[in-house]
Amino acid sequence: AITVKEGTKKVTGVTVSPASQTMVVNDTLQLKAEVAPTDAANKNVVWSSSSPNVASVSATGLVTAKSAGTVNITAASAEDNTKIGTCVVTVTNTGITLGSTTLNLQTGKSSTLRATTIPANVSNTVTWSSSNTSVVTVGTTTAGAATAVYAVGPGTAVVTATLRYNSKTFTAQCRVTVTKSLASTITYRVDEGRQVNFNDANFNDVCLGLGGYTTLDYVRFTVPSSTY
Repeated sequence: AITVKEGTKKVTGVTVSPASQTMVVNDTLQLKAEVAPTDAANKNVVWSSSSPNVASVSATGLVTAKSAGTVNITAASAEDNTKIGTCVVTVTNTGITLGSTTLNLQTGKSSTLRATTIPANVSNTVTWSSSNTSVVTVGTTTAGAATAVYAVGPGTAVVTATLRYNSKTFTAQCRVTVTKSLASTITYRVDEGRQVNFNDANFNDVCLGLGGYTTLDYVRFTVPSSTY
């Protein structure tokens, strides 16, 4: 009879876990290699990367993502380098972009900003803020891939979308310019012989006075929107 002592068996295979992983640039990942059989005499492995410029691996199986691409991280038995296990690592760039970087709105109007993130599955963690809420407010201040932008008052504000991922912060911004929302044409009653002068002081009063008369004698005025 042949007796095989504990710890003297040859290596029959190597398994690496996880078998595949998506990472972003600068991420790290600890891989684990299991040598079969469990009572193999030599359980040591040698780690290697098929493309170190995409992702490198340390002697202990720690992977560091360096640039976008796909790479095979391999653990080979130190006893028999034909016995290997592999993890396929896909590296992407982390970031956030907005569908628009500038917006022009009139007071009382709104628009929607959408964020695109890499990786895509974290877009719902994006938070939104406005640099000047007297000019622009955002509909979503907690988290979401999109937000409504409301024009509150004339001026300029910057809406910022913030992505926090793996203890790092990424931002994208949209500059919003808000102008007064004014009708270019208004209708106003003028009594015979009465002259109406429009200026900055009375323009709003004139608008508010619409419908305050009982006769049908009206004159239509066209007011350049660039003036008021």
